[in-house]
Amino acid sequence: MVHTWSIAVEFQMYLVTPPLLILGYALSQRLRLHPTPAYFAVLSAGWSACCVVRAFEVQRKMAADNFYGQAGYTQTVQRMAPYLAGVMASIAVHQHQTAPLAYPGSRCRAILFVIAWGILLYSALTGAEPMYFIAIARESRFLTEHPMALAVHAVMMRPLVGLAVAYLLALALTGHAPRLAAFLSARIWRPFAVLSYSMYLLQYVGGMPWTPLYNALIRPHLDPYDTTAPVWVGALVTHSKLLVVVAGTMPLALLNYICVERPMLIFGHGLAAKISAACSPVKSSPSTRGMLL
Repeated sequence: MVHTWSIAVEFQMYLVTPPLLILGYALSQRLRLHPTPAYFAVLSAGWSACCVVRAFEVQRKMAADNFYGQAGYTQTVQRMAPYLAGVMASIAVHQHQTAPLAYPGSRCRAILFVIAWGILLYSALTGAEPMYFIAIARESRFLTEHPMALAVHAVMMRPLVGLAVAYLLALALTGHAPRLAAFLSARIWRPFAVLSYSMYLLQYVGGMPWTPLYNALIRPHLDPYDTTAPVWVGALVTHSKLLVVVAGTMPLALLNYICVERPMLIFGHGLAAKISAACSPVKSSPSTRGMLL
Protein backbone atom coordinates (compact mmCIF):
# COMPACT_ATOMS: atom_id res chain seq x y z
CA MET A 1 0.00 0.00 0.00
CA VAL A 2 1.68 3.17 -1.20
CA HIS A 3 -0.20 5.38 1.24
CA THR A 4 0.92 3.77 4.51
CA TRP A 5 2.68 7.06 5.28
CA SER A 6 -0.80 8.43 5.94
CA ILE A 7 -1.39 5.85 8.67
CA ALA A 8 1.89 6.89 10.29
CA VAL A 9 0.73 10.51 10.16
CA GLU A 10 -2.52 9.53 11.90
CA PHE A 11 -0.65 7.81 14.72
CA GLN A 12 1.51 10.91 15.20
CA MET A 13 -1.64 13.01 15.51
CA TYR A 14 -3.02 10.65 18.14
CA LEU A 15 0.23 10.86 20.11
CA VAL A 16 0.20 14.67 20.04
CA THR A 17 -3.42 14.97 21.21
CA PRO A 18 -3.00 14.04 24.93
CA PRO A 19 -0.21 16.61 25.54
CA LEU A 20 -2.33 19.32 23.93
CA LEU A 21 -5.33 18.45 26.09
CA ILE A 22 -3.15 18.27 29.22
CA LEU A 23 -1.81 21.72 28.36
CA GLY A 24 -5.36 23.02 27.93
CA TYR A 25 -6.45 21.55 31.27
CA ALA A 26 -3.41 23.00 33.05
CA LEU A 27 -4.19 26.38 31.50
CA SER A 28 -7.79 26.21 32.72
CA GLN A 29 -6.64 25.38 36.26
CA ARG A 30 -4.10 28.16 36.29
CA LEU A 31 -6.56 30.77 35.00
CA ARG A 32 -9.52 29.25 36.89
CA LEU A 33 -11.55 28.78 33.73
CA HIS A 34 -13.89 26.09 32.50
CA PRO A 35 -11.72 23.50 30.70
CA THR A 36 -13.60 23.77 27.39
CA PRO A 37 -12.52 27.34 26.49
CA ALA A 38 -8.95 26.45 27.45
CA TYR A 39 -9.04 23.36 25.22
CA PHE A 40 -10.38 25.48 22.39
CA ALA A 41 -7.66 28.09 22.90
CA VAL A 42 -4.86 25.52 22.72
CA LEU A 43 -6.35 23.62 19.78
CA SER A 44 -7.11 26.85 17.89
CA ALA A 45 -3.50 27.93 18.39
CA GLY A 46 -2.41 24.57 16.97
CA TRP A 47 -4.78 24.99 14.00
CA SER A 48 -3.37 28.46 13.32
CA ALA A 49 0.21 27.18 13.65
CA CYS A 50 -0.51 24.54 11.01
CA CYS A 51 -1.74 27.26 8.63
CA VAL A 52 1.43 29.30 9.26
CA VAL A 53 3.64 26.28 8.54
CA ARG A 54 1.71 25.63 5.33
CA ALA A 55 2.18 29.26 4.31
CA PHE A 56 5.94 29.09 4.81
CA GLU A 57 6.11 25.86 2.81
CA VAL A 58 4.18 27.36 -0.11
CA GLN A 59 6.34 30.49 0.01
CA ARG A 60 9.49 28.36 -0.04
CA LYS A 61 8.29 26.33 -3.01
CA MET A 62 7.21 29.40 -4.94
CA ALA A 63 10.59 31.06 -4.33
CA ALA A 64 12.31 27.90 -5.64
CA ASP A 65 9.93 27.75 -8.61
CA ASN A 66 8.84 24.33 -7.38
CA PHE A 67 5.19 25.00 -6.52
CA TYR A 68 2.60 22.49 -7.70
CA GLY A 69 -0.38 23.62 -5.70
CA GLN A 70 0.32 21.66 -2.53
CA ALA A 71 1.75 22.43 0.89
CA GLY A 72 3.72 19.60 2.46
CA TYR A 73 1.22 16.94 1.47
CA THR A 74 2.80 14.14 3.52
CA GLN A 75 3.96 16.20 6.51
CA THR A 76 2.10 15.71 9.79
CA VAL A 77 2.12 19.32 10.97
CA GLN A 78 0.67 20.49 7.65
CA ARG A 79 -2.10 17.90 7.62
CA MET A 80 -3.07 18.30 11.26
CA ALA A 81 -5.37 21.34 11.06
CA PRO A 82 -8.52 19.35 10.02
CA TYR A 83 -7.80 16.81 12.75
CA LEU A 84 -7.56 19.54 15.40
CA ALA A 85 -10.84 20.97 14.13
CA GLY A 86 -12.40 17.54 14.60
CA VAL A 87 -11.06 17.33 18.15
CA MET A 88 -12.64 20.71 18.90
CA ALA A 89 -15.94 19.47 17.48
CA SER A 90 -15.87 16.37 19.69
CA ILE A 91 -15.16 18.52 22.76
CA ALA A 92 -18.03 20.85 21.85
CA VAL A 93 -20.42 17.90 21.50
CA HIS A 94 -19.26 16.34 24.77
CA GLN A 95 -19.52 19.52 26.81
CA HIS A 96 -22.94 20.21 25.34
CA GLN A 97 -24.16 16.83 26.62
CA THR A 98 -22.58 17.08 30.08
CA ALA A 99 -22.25 20.74 31.03
CA PRO A 100 -23.73 22.90 28.27
CA LEU A 101 -22.09 26.18 27.50
CA ALA A 102 -23.86 28.83 25.47
CA TYR A 103 -23.69 28.11 21.74
CA PRO A 104 -23.80 31.16 19.46
CA GLY A 105 -27.21 32.66 18.97
CA SER A 106 -29.46 31.48 16.16
CA ARG A 107 -28.48 34.36 13.85
CA CYS A 108 -24.76 33.76 14.39
CA ARG A 109 -25.21 30.03 13.88
CA ALA A 110 -27.06 30.67 10.63
CA ILE A 111 -24.27 32.90 9.33
CA LEU A 112 -21.58 30.37 10.24
CA PHE A 113 -23.73 27.61 8.72
CA VAL A 114 -23.86 29.42 5.37
CA ILE A 115 -20.12 30.16 5.49
CA ALA A 116 -19.33 26.51 6.20
CA TRP A 117 -21.44 25.29 3.29
CA GLY A 118 -19.90 27.98 1.08
CA ILE A 119 -16.43 26.66 1.88
CA LEU A 120 -17.46 23.11 1.04
CA LEU A 121 -19.13 24.17 -2.21
CA TYR A 122 -16.06 26.14 -3.26
CA SER A 123 -13.88 23.16 -2.40
CA ALA A 124 -16.06 20.82 -4.46
CA LEU A 125 -15.99 23.14 -7.49
CA THR A 126 -12.23 23.68 -7.41
CA GLY A 127 -11.04 20.23 -6.35
CA ALA A 128 -9.93 21.38 -2.89
CA GLU A 129 -6.14 21.45 -3.06
CA PRO A 130 -5.20 22.32 -6.66
CA MET A 131 -2.39 19.75 -6.65
CA TYR A 132 -4.78 17.20 -8.10
CA PHE A 133 -4.88 18.91 -11.49
CA ILE A 134 -2.26 21.64 -11.23
CA ALA A 135 -0.31 20.31 -14.23
CA ILE A 136 -3.05 21.11 -16.74
CA ALA A 137 -2.66 24.21 -18.90
CA ARG A 138 -5.42 26.36 -17.44
CA GLU A 139 -4.11 25.92 -13.89
CA SER A 140 -0.58 26.74 -15.04
CA ARG A 141 -1.93 29.93 -16.61
CA PHE A 142 -3.81 30.76 -13.43
CA LEU A 143 -0.62 30.20 -11.46
CA THR A 144 1.23 32.63 -13.71
CA GLU A 145 -1.46 35.30 -13.67
CA HIS A 146 -2.61 35.02 -10.04
CA PRO A 147 0.10 33.33 -7.98
CA MET A 148 -1.00 34.91 -4.70
CA ALA A 149 -4.60 33.73 -5.06
CA LEU A 150 -3.48 30.19 -5.81
CA ALA A 151 -1.02 30.27 -2.90
CA VAL A 152 -3.77 31.34 -0.48
CA HIS A 153 -5.99 28.59 -1.86
CA ALA A 154 -3.26 25.97 -1.32
CA VAL A 155 -2.51 27.21 2.20
CA MET A 156 -6.02 27.59 3.57
CA MET A 157 -8.27 25.19 1.70
CA ARG A 158 -7.48 22.01 3.65
CA PRO A 159 -7.66 23.71 7.10
CA LEU A 160 -10.88 25.55 6.22
CA VAL A 161 -12.60 22.43 4.86
CA GLY A 162 -11.74 20.62 8.09
CA LEU A 163 -13.09 23.51 10.15
CA ALA A 164 -16.31 23.70 8.10
CA VAL A 165 -16.98 19.96 8.36
CA ALA A 166 -16.24 19.96 12.10
CA TYR A 167 -18.63 22.85 12.71
CA LEU A 168 -21.46 21.27 10.70
CA LEU A 169 -21.02 17.93 12.47
CA ALA A 170 -21.04 19.63 15.88
CA LEU A 171 -24.29 21.41 14.97
CA ALA A 172 -25.87 18.17 13.77
CA LEU A 173 -24.83 16.19 16.85
CA THR A 174 -26.05 18.82 19.31
CA GLY A 175 -29.50 19.26 17.76
CA HIS A 176 -28.80 22.65 16.18
CA ALA A 177 -29.06 21.30 12.61
CA PRO A 178 -31.85 18.66 12.70
CA ARG A 179 -32.21 18.35 8.91
CA LEU A 180 -28.51 17.76 8.45
CA ALA A 181 -28.56 15.28 11.32
CA ALA A 182 -31.46 13.38 9.71
CA PHE A 183 -29.63 13.29 6.37
CA LEU A 184 -26.36 12.06 7.86
CA SER A 185 -28.10 9.43 9.98
CA ALA A 186 -29.93 7.89 7.01
CA ARG A 187 -29.42 4.14 6.71
CA ILE A 188 -27.96 4.44 3.23
CA TRP A 189 -24.72 5.87 4.69
CA ARG A 190 -24.17 3.10 7.26
CA PRO A 191 -22.40 0.62 4.93
CA PHE A 192 -20.04 3.38 3.84
CA ALA A 193 -19.39 4.35 7.46
CA VAL A 194 -18.69 0.76 8.52
CA LEU A 195 -16.40 0.08 5.57
CA SER A 196 -14.79 3.53 5.37
CA TYR A 197 -11.49 2.61 6.99
CA SER A 198 -11.12 -0.64 5.06
CA MET A 199 -11.90 1.25 1.86
CA TYR A 200 -9.26 3.82 2.72
CA LEU A 201 -6.64 1.11 3.28
CA LEU A 202 -7.48 -0.71 0.06
CA GLN A 203 -8.32 2.20 -2.23
CA TYR A 204 -5.42 1.68 -4.64
CA VAL A 205 -5.81 -2.09 -4.81
CA GLY A 206 -9.59 -1.91 -5.17
CA GLY A 207 -9.54 0.88 -7.74
CA MET A 208 -6.79 -0.59 -9.92
CA PRO A 209 -9.00 -2.94 -11.99
CA TRP A 210 -11.47 -0.14 -12.68
CA THR A 211 -8.96 2.48 -13.81
CA PRO A 212 -8.75 1.27 -17.47
CA LEU A 213 -12.55 1.22 -17.70
CA TYR A 214 -12.72 4.73 -16.23
CA ASN A 215 -10.08 6.02 -18.64
CA ALA A 216 -11.91 4.48 -21.60
CA LEU A 217 -15.53 5.43 -20.85
CA ILE A 218 -15.59 8.48 -18.55
CA ARG A 219 -12.43 10.52 -18.80
CA PRO A 220 -12.69 11.22 -22.57
CA HIS A 221 -15.92 13.09 -21.88
CA LEU A 222 -14.25 15.18 -19.15
CA ASP A 223 -11.09 16.34 -20.85
CA PRO A 224 -8.87 17.91 -18.16
CA TYR A 225 -6.51 19.32 -20.81
CA ASP A 226 -9.14 21.48 -22.51
CA THR A 227 -7.82 25.00 -21.82
CA THR A 228 -11.18 26.55 -22.72
CA ALA A 229 -13.05 24.59 -20.03
CA PRO A 230 -13.68 26.12 -16.59
CA VAL A 231 -11.72 25.01 -13.55
CA TRP A 232 -14.59 22.92 -12.18
CA VAL A 233 -14.12 20.45 -15.04
CA GLY A 234 -10.83 19.35 -13.50
CA ALA A 235 -12.59 18.94 -10.16
CA LEU A 236 -15.32 16.88 -11.82
CA VAL A 237 -12.66 14.56 -13.23
CA THR A 238 -11.31 14.03 -9.72
CA HIS A 239 -14.76 13.44 -8.19
CA SER A 240 -15.89 11.04 -10.92
CA LYS A 241 -12.78 8.92 -10.47
CA LEU A 242 -13.42 8.92 -6.73
CA LEU A 243 -16.88 7.41 -7.27
CA VAL A 244 -15.41 4.70 -9.48
CA VAL A 245 -12.76 3.87 -6.87
CA VAL A 246 -15.37 3.72 -4.10
CA ALA A 247 -17.57 1.33 -6.08
CA GLY A 248 -14.60 -0.86 -6.98
CA THR A 249 -13.17 -0.96 -3.47
CA MET A 250 -16.35 -1.78 -1.52
CA PRO A 251 -16.36 -5.58 -2.19
CA LEU A 252 -12.72 -5.91 -1.16
CA ALA A 253 -13.30 -3.67 1.86
CA LEU A 254 -16.24 -5.83 2.95
CA LEU A 255 -14.05 -8.93 2.86
CA ASN A 256 -11.33 -7.15 4.84
CA TYR A 257 -13.87 -5.92 7.40
CA ILE A 258 -15.35 -9.39 7.97
CA CYS A 259 -12.05 -11.27 8.11
CA VAL A 260 -9.68 -8.74 9.68
CA GLU A 261 -11.09 -5.47 10.99
CA ARG A 262 -14.15 -6.69 12.90
CA PRO A 263 -12.34 -9.60 14.64
CA MET A 264 -9.59 -7.20 15.70
CA LEU A 265 -12.18 -4.71 17.01
CA ILE A 266 -13.86 -7.44 19.07
CA PHE A 267 -10.48 -8.57 20.39
CA GLY A 268 -9.50 -4.98 21.25
CA HIS A 269 -12.75 -4.29 23.11
CA GLY A 270 -12.39 -7.50 25.08
CA LEU A 271 -8.77 -6.77 25.95
CA ALA A 272 -9.65 -3.22 27.02
CA ALA A 273 -12.44 -4.56 29.26
CA LYS A 274 -10.06 -7.04 30.91
CA ILE A 275 -7.43 -4.35 31.51
CA SER A 276 -10.07 -2.01 32.94
CA ALA A 277 -11.36 -4.73 35.27
CA ALA A 278 -7.82 -5.59 36.40
CA CYS A 279 -6.97 -1.95 37.12
CA SER A 280 -10.21 -1.07 38.92
CA PRO A 281 -10.11 -1.11 42.75
CA VAL A 282 -11.51 -4.27 44.33
CA LYS A 283 -14.71 -3.59 46.22
CA SER A 284 -14.52 -5.00 49.70
CA SER A 285 -17.25 -7.42 50.62
CA PRO A 286 -18.36 -8.14 54.24
CA SER A 287 -16.31 -11.34 54.32
CA THR A 288 -13.28 -9.47 52.99
CA ARG A 289 -13.63 -6.78 55.64
CA GLY A 290 -13.80 -9.48 58.32
CA MET A 291 -10.65 -11.10 57.05
CA LEU A 292 -8.88 -7.73 57.03
CA LEU A 293 -9.98 -7.05 60.61
